Amino acid sequence: MILHLIASWWINDNQNKNYDYARIYANIMVFNDESVNLNNWIKERTNYVICKMDDYWDSSNRENLVYVCSWDVLRDEQDLNNYDYNSRQVFWVSKNVVVEINVYSGRKLTNEEVSKIAQKRVNDFLNDLKNNEREYVGGKNFDISYLAKSFISKSLKNCSSDITRPVIEGTNETCNPSWECKTEPVICPEYGYQTKTCIDYGCNQDKKEEKIYCSPGLCSGCYVPRWIKSNENICMPYGARFEQQTGNIINKLVERSEDTTLSQNDNDYSIQISSANEAVFTIYGKGSGTNYTYTLTPGADIEIKIPDWEERIETVTLHVNKIVYSSETDANNYVDVTINIKGYDNVNEKTPMYCGYDGTVYQQKTKDGNGDWAKCQNNFECESNVCSGGECIDVAGAIKESGKFKILFFGIYCRLTNLFNGKGYENCISELK
Repeated sequence: MILHLIASWWINDNQNKNYDYARIYANIMVFNDESVNLNNWIKERTNYVICKMDDYWDSSNRENLVYVCSWDVLRDEQDLNNYDYNSRQVFWVSKNVVVEINVYSGRKLTNEEVSKIAQKRVNDFLNDLKNNEREYVGGKNFDISYLAKSFISKSLKNCSSDITRPVIEGTNETCNPSWECKTEPVICPEYGYQTKTCIDYGCNQDKKEEKIYCSPGLCSGCYVPRWIKSNENICMPYGARFEQQTGNIINKLVERSEDTTLSQNDNDYSIQISSANEAVFTIYGKGSGTNYTYTLTPGADIEIKIPDWEERIETVTLHVNKIVYSSETDANNYVDVTINIKGYDNVNEKTPMYCGYDGTVYQQKTKDGNGDWAKCQNNFECESNVCSGGECIDVAGAIKESGKFKILFFGIYCRLTNLFNGKGYENCISELK
């Protein structure tokens, strides 16, 4: 059992106001078990964030160690153009108590400050191009305002810290975390993300990695949004075909399958297994109060028809894979089934697109406004992926109208479009029949 105590304060320092806003958020967790070992909690808490240790000395000259953690280091969240944002998490433990203090602050930068930061980033970028070495993480990456430090110091007087310095694995030597990080590659690549790696040379902790999404610095193709309304892109090579979300939600008929077992009665159904060859499955109708009963046998396909089900559900089919039965008391009897549901669902509309040689994304072609086959120069311009004689060939339509050569065309077309995909070949044959 854990007792949570939560409080927050806005910091107001009229004499030394170097931020637009600042806030302290305190979360105190008291564990019911006073003998609880919180070492695992500390390890988990620092596993995905960069932390260093800071010390506060009380009036009796006792050292109180706390962890100061910053997500800004690993995730580059502090790079916010003309706004300086800081987020720090400070925590310590005392017997069965965890004290976690979050400090947030931010301010708008002046034009002069923005210019200096921009110049520094250019210099850093040029230096990284020469030799992308790891950089020491310290100082400003873990800074906390004077008032926040004062708040932490006073809190430690009422609840001192039991944290001790970590020990290097395999030795009795204590250590302090000391981090160095670098981002690779320096220029955002065509696939649209960089990897930031941080290594602790002080205590030899496991290295930490974070994927940072970005827009490619160089692109031999087309810039395509990674997500709808996203500021980040990926690079599609010339001639690439892909589906792009339009941002519209459409009601589409979809089909889903799920394997499950029927073994115990619940509020929605009951199952009575009499032998390895037969079981009685009853579904309780919620709206009408009518029950629907089906006899299940191995290999059977049962179509479930219940009038008071959702209108969005088109069909529900139950395929009985096998029935496991034993007459012994407390035997684990069950029916293994596959449920196939066909119904309407809200999905993101997608449009077939391609990357043209001019670096522009275009919608793939089928027919023009007159119903004639659209003009083309390359296969990837066509939704059918077949451009012949300067026109996008509607292969599926042509095959369906091909008369006596229909079966032959089926095999040729489906094999060419699914060279290494047997399942795709079978689906293609099925769709075109």
